Amino acid sequence: MMSGRAYAIRLILVVFIFAVVIPALAAGLLYAIEATRSPSGNGLLFEVFIIFLGIPLWVLGFAVALWQAVYPRTRSIGLPFWISPLVLILLAADLQFVSFSMWSPRPFGPFLLGACALLIALAFWPERAEGASRRSFANDCAIWALAGLGVLACASFLGWQIGITFETPTAVQTERYVRPAARWWVFLAIGAMIVTIVAGRRKIRKE
Repeated sequence: MMSGRAYAIRLILVVFIFAVVIPALAAGLLYAIEATRSPSGNGLLFEVFIIFLGIPLWVLGFAVALWQAVYPRTRSIGLPFWISPLVLILLAADLQFVSFSMWSPRPFGPFLLGACALLIALAFWPERAEGASRRSFANDCAIWALAGLGVLACASFLGWQIGITFETPTAVQTERYVRPAARWWVFLAIGAMIVTIVAGRRKIRKE
């Protein structure tokens, strides 16, 4: 069993380590290599090695650490198993948003917003009391809303990958239809999670 406080602490540590500490160390290492690089250009090989090997290792480590934080919490509050990989799916679906936003302004990423909202909501999600019913109507609505967002995320990610691999207009069609729908659906999912948290905590107080 993992309490909301323990989950929040672990989540903050994961985000701090992988979003602040590791990128800062990598940037410092690249700067040091660039500053001390010899005219022969051997330092360039190390830079390429760090970038092309370090980024996949960073992504893998972040995914594993995030899974280890989310999975015990979802088990503690009685959510379905697929809620844990849903966080990773939502983040993966907006990889294109993160990469494009580095070069030009882009509208917000609905799946990235949904992943962040879900991670925060898990810290406040009412825990299932002993002897209480497993599900409530608000809880079911939140789960179904998250399932719909996950379907849209899978469609967006697959369309993006197919468009890149086969150079077809699939990615453009996905951007035109799936992502606008997700921009509305993510607010439905967030609203359902808020209602679930509020209703659950009111029930706990009454008991």
